[in-house]
Amino acid sequence: MKLLALTALALCCTATLAAAPRSNGVDFNAPGALAAIQRDDPARYAQIERILEDVQDQPPAQVSTWLKTEFDARLDSYADFVLTSYPPKKRLAFELGGTRYHGLVTLTRAAPRLYPAR
Repeated sequence: MKLLALTALALCCTATLAAAPRSNGVDFNAPGALAAIQRDDPARYAQIERILEDVQDQPPAQVSTWLKTEFDARLDSYADFVLTSYPPKKRLAFELGGTRYHGLVTLTRAAPRLYPAR
């Protein structure tokens, strides 16, 4: 019985830690974050701007490969769900040049789709 309780506790803790977003790195949605990068490292800023603009044109399954080949960056996460705001948004986190960047990407080219009623 103790083993079952300990196993359940371990699973709950593991699930909680896995679901919690990592807080380290640069939140590119934070006020002034991109402006500071633009001021301190214009080349890095250009890469980040291109990633944020062009990621929405990539098929979700290809984002990791695209980041690696185009920018030598590592994908941390690209959420499988779209936030239902207008315009819609998706969570993106990647590592570029040893720094982790994360935040919401606005999907400006997302076209609305109609689905038939069931």
